[in-house]
Parts: sequence; structure tokens; C-alpha cells
Amino acid sequence: MIAWPRKSRPEHATDRSAQSPRRYVFVSGHPRSGTNWVSSLLNLHPDCFCDGEFHFLILRWAMDGFTSLPWYLGALEPQRSTAERAFQQLVRDCLHARAQERLGPTGRSIPPVLGDHTPRLFRVMISPPEARYIVIQRDGRDVLVSYTYHLLNTKAPDVIHESTREFYRAQLAGLDGSAEAQRRAAANLLAHEPWVRYYANFWADHVLHDQRIWASVCSEGFGSYVKFVRYESLRADVEQGRREIYEHLGLDPAIAAPVSKETNTAPGFGGREDPTSFYRKGESGDWRRYFTPRLAEWFHQTAGEALVTLKYEPDGSWVRTVQPQAGAELACSIT
Repeated sequence: MIAWPRKSRPEHATDRSAQSPRRYVFVSGHPRSGTNWVSSLLNLHPDCFCDGEFHFLILRWAMDGFTSLPWYLGALEPQRSTAERAFQQLVRDCLHARAQERLGPTGRSIPPVLGDHTPRLFRVMISPPEARYIVIQRDGRDVLVSYTYHLLNTKAPDVIHESTREFYRAQLAGLDGSAEAQRRAAANLLAHEPWVRYYANFWADHVLHDQRIWASVCSEGFGSYVKFVRYESLRADVEQGRREIYEHLGLDPAIAAPVSKETNTAPGFGGREDPTSFYRKGESGDWRRYFTPRLAEWFHQTAGEALVTLKYEPDGSWVRTVQPQAGAELACSIT
């Protein structure tokens, strides 16, 4: 474990912020990979507050543009370093303001660790060792299924790519609030080749990007400040998984509150399944209920490399093992 400098634990919670140096944690990963769950686990610890999705990546991209070309003044020193310091201070200020807004009325002091859990591409927002990073990875096949349900629940055609937007609208028209209608709409989308290929590629691009950034961070000597967490491993042993996460942040695992269904921190959200809820299921391997041989072939052709790179499969032979499943039988033609 690499720990930040820590002082002895104060007697009173109200003194924590004053006696510990402020530090930060950024949780990232592809949407529906567990960023919200990990954030909830972090918030079980009294010395951490990780809340909201700031989407700092938008600002990071703007900084990339500002410093991208050698004839831009922003790319030259001392402007470049000045801009980077201002960017990082803006991130700190936003995290602190959110904590103050949410915790102030409760009487709880601002804890020493503040965080953000935007599902996004991995990028450094505040330089280590002041900040630590947690990158969540999840099997892209489960992500595809979960993200499909999530997008049905958001009911937002404007965020859907134009290649599948009208088909998606047709599925929304068939929703009546029932779990059965939700499952049928999801199965229809998963039987639609443009939908599968677009979101399989979306996942593959994301996780392969994170691997490239990871290699870059390691080359700069910051690799130990980044922890990759596999969703499936965390779900299989949440106590060991969260202990390692707390230790990565220099926090004492012994003082964290227990996981529970009520706090949406128990694996699989306590065993319930609600297709119409943000907390739908959280299961590993759920993709087998939906994948047909045809869907599997589409996914393999589009995202098979990423599946192997992340070691979810040794090769493409898994496609031949897929059989039509009950969930796929819900699919119907939309005319």
C-alpha cells in the first residue's frame, strides 16, 4: 500500500479536515461498469466524500486544445504551467464547494478525502500524489446489456447516435412502465445490429484508451497512484475489494461502515432485479441471458480485441459456446 502522509487520528470528527492534508480521488470507467457503486463504497468511510458527476473531462479536453499546437501561446511556458495549475485548482475548488454544500447543513465536517465518480475516460485531473485514481473495468458484454437498459430508462433520444435513434424511439413507444415491456424493448435493441456494434465499439474504444493512458502514466512514474478494479472481482468479494480500495487511498478500512442493501452497497444491490430502476441488477455474466450466436458474432467482430486485452476471454472461441437464451426470445420485429 502506498499511503499519503497521515497524522494520528483525531478524537473528534470535526477535527479531521484540519489535521489531515486534503487529497482527492477520481473514480472512472465506462458507464454501467460500477463507478456509482464504488463511490457508494467510498462514502461508507467517514474520511471520504465522493459525490456527483462533475464531468471534469470536458475541461481536460479544453486544456488539451489550449496547449495542443506549438504556435499557441498556451502551449508555451510559463503559460502552459500557469494554465495547468489554474485547472487543477478549479477542480479542487469544485470538489470542496460540493462537499461544503452537501455536508454543511448536516453538521458533518468536510473529510480529508474528496472525490468525483464520473463514468468517463481515464485522465489525470490533479497530479499524484495529491490525487489517487480508481479505474473500474467490467466485461463489455455485461456492460452492453446494462447500458441498454439504462438508456431505455433515461428516455433521451437526443443522446442516442443517429444510426440507431429512430429504432430506439420505436422501443420507447412500446414502454408502459412494466418490467415485461422493459425487457422486451431491451431484447429488441440487442437484436438490432447497428445498436450492438455501436455500443460494443463504444466500450472497446473506452477500455483500450484507458490502457493507453495507463501506460503513459506508468512511464511518468505515477503508476502506483492508479488502481484498476475489476467489477467481477469486487462483486465476488466486496470486503476484500473495498479494503484494498481504502488502503489505496491511505484510509483505515476498519472504521468504514458495513455494506448494506439500504445504502445500495451490497453486491448486486441486495439480490433484487428491477429492469425499470437505475439499480437494475448488478450481476456478473448476465449477458448470457441475452446473447444469441448472431449477437455474439457482432460483438466479437467489433470488440473482441478489447475483450481479449482485458483477459475476459483468451480468444474468440467463446462465440461458439453461445446458445439462444430465454431473454433473447423476447425479441420481436418492429415495423
